[in-house]
Amino acid sequence: MLIKRIRYPDNSYSEYFYDNVHGEISDIINANGDHYHIDYTPSGKVKTEKLFDGRYIVWDYDANDQIIKRTEYGDTRQDDTALITTYERDHCGRLTARILPDGQKVTYHYDGFGRLNEVDDGKWPLVWQYDKCGRITQEHQGFSSQYFDYDQAGRLFRMRLPDGNILTHYYRGDEVSQIDLNGQTLSTHRWQEGNEIARSMGRFGELNCHQQFDSRGRLLNQKVRVKDSLNKPIERHYQYNVAGELTQMTDNYKGVKTFTHDLKSRLSSASHQPYSQGQLPDELSYKGYHEHFYFDGADNLLGSEKPLDELKHASPTAKTHGTPKAPCPHSNKLKANRLLIQGDRHYQYDQYGNVIRELRGKRQHTEHQFKWNGQHQLIEFKKIRHYWDENDKDFHQTVETVHCYEYDAFGRRISKTDMQTGDKTLFFWQGENLITECHADDADFSVEVIRNEHTKALDYRCISYIYEPGSTGFRPMAQLVGRGRGGQIYYYLNDQLGTPQELITANGDIVWSGVYKSYGNLAIEYRTVPQNLRFQGQYFDEESGLHYNRYRYYDPYTARYISQDPIGLVGGENAYSYVPDPLAWIDPLGLTKICPVREVNGTKIYGKGQVDSTPGHDQFSEAIANKLAMSGQFTEIYLNRSYNMALKTKASARRPDIMAIDKNGKVHAIEIASKTDRRKLDLLFDRNEEAMEKLGIYREGAISLFEHPYNARDIKHRLDLLIKGIKEGN
Repeated sequence: MLIKRIRYPDNSYSEYFYDNVHGEISDIINANGDHYHIDYTPSGKVKTEKLFDGRYIVWDYDANDQIIKRTEYGDTRQDDTALITTYERDHCGRLTARILPDGQKVTYHYDGFGRLNEVDDGKWPLVWQYDKCGRITQEHQGFSSQYFDYDQAGRLFRMRLPDGNILTHYYRGDEVSQIDLNGQTLSTHRWQEGNEIARSMGRFGELNCHQQFDSRGRLLNQKVRVKDSLNKPIERHYQYNVAGELTQMTDNYKGVKTFTHDLKSRLSSASHQPYSQGQLPDELSYKGYHEHFYFDGADNLLGSEKPLDELKHASPTAKTHGTPKAPCPHSNKLKANRLLIQGDRHYQYDQYGNVIRELRGKRQHTEHQFKWNGQHQLIEFKKIRHYWDENDKDFHQTVETVHCYEYDAFGRRISKTDMQTGDKTLFFWQGENLITECHADDADFSVEVIRNEHTKALDYRCISYIYEPGSTGFRPMAQLVGRGRGGQIYYYLNDQLGTPQELITANGDIVWSGVYKSYGNLAIEYRTVPQNLRFQGQYFDEESGLHYNRYRYYDPYTARYISQDPIGLVGGENAYSYVPDPLAWIDPLGLTKICPVREVNGTKIYGKGQVDSTPGHDQFSEAIANKLAMSGQFTEIYLNRSYNMALKTKASARRPDIMAIDKNGKVHAIEIASKTDRRKLDLLFDRNEEAMEKLGIYREGAISLFEHPYNARDIKHRLDLLIKGIKEGN
């Protein structure tokens, strides 16, 4: 069954039309009436795209249907706006060169086994070396290097960071039980059903963290204390409603946060009530906040907020739960999902949908300018202050700051330079994770300097980040300042989402603490050391207030990105939006929203069971996901997620109730037919079968269909047969 219209609980709807030959989406009309059109080649490849905002993209292919050229036109569709990227390939179809719109050439090289071992953009070469099992043993970025060793089971055992710090991992079963730093204990870990329930930090385990989870893998309680200390521990408690949405977070130092959600599971309100004086340091004393969030039909967030003391005197209507009425339409203006005005901020865009100018204040006294390259990467930020005379004329202006940014061939930011002071910070990566940042003057990674263990942290402006084991890879665990015995170690205390709440020493001294608003802005901050990590995958830039989010820049004030999603519709229909619920969802790369995730028996389960008009539909979905996870035969399970989103393919926009990837890489689909599905069971099966065929025989798994009324015994029997077949390799 092809979806033709989606009507949302607020009565808004989106419409979908399909190419008659290939059954692929050809047109989308979103809830605001904006139109997206796609044309296809005879073989079913995307040929042209006309985007919601009028931009136009043309794709060219070779005889093997591999992309050789991408041409992007601005919203005026004039030839002089064309951004052309061309691709060169070898006889095996591997990418060997990419010529960017500005003429820069990036080359790709492979070893005798077909593994990528060098990428050169002419500025910052990337080189990899592998062992006989195909595992990376060395990675070189510019003039820095990282080294990796593995144990007999193929797990990461030891790695040397760019600044010379050495991490060693020890395991109990498949889970990390201890991490050492330069031969001394950094942390120990204890697990239960895939959840970390206890962690000790420090050379002698001085700092202890205990966590409690419910049967769905949701965090309920956290308690952090220093061994043998009389100081009050840090405690946080989390409460959820029947839909699994976070409704309250209680922090014994910072106070109580309460949340409500609308019918589309979007965050609709949030408030923070700090405790009475004496609970927080003076630096963190403030009155709290209350936020209401409003959305248009295309999920554009139109926010408004009131200070907590105003809310106390508000009418009863303003205090009710649920989704409030939208504010005056003149207070926010959008065009094709481009935000033009919010509050006293005005935004201007280039022809490709990138923000190029922001004016702030009633008299627009503050101006932010943004400069982009042909890959839509931010390369310059400028802040200008305007001064006015008594006749409201702009009689002079001052440039307060100018920062420039550079990126490697994979689009990772490798430097940030303050053009007025000359200060330059370099960034080094481990895959998609920021692993080390260093002031350019201190970026000497020679053997002689690395082996000097007496370098004091204050004299060495270099920070490395260690991430939690067993997580999505973006939850920070420790910050290392300096190297060797002269360095300083700080530990992160994160909330249920993996967002840093405190940075603390092993002795319990808090060196950074913050209270966030819902979408990542800090309401209040206390710090004695820098701490720039925010939501997972985000890095705070003080000069602009933006969060660098790998492929894009995120503005926590508007809860939007300032450029469009580079992966287009795969990232969602709204190319600027962040996530529907910042208490449960993350977007660590600035590409694809990652739904709520829990872990059962080492298997990650993404999303929640779909709620429809059939009682018990969502509970059956989650119970089946739990059973599959407990079998130990599956690596990932997705609830109500499309093939395209879960598998990063263009197989199908179809959303099976449950999609499970087994340990052999095969994809299995399970549909729990609702009452309304009984007349179209064949279509339900056929659409999943079409998607499976596009995955290929090596990934094509079983399709299971459970009819209403549901028979628990029959469901269990059929699931047991599926699990047995996977175990036996069938």
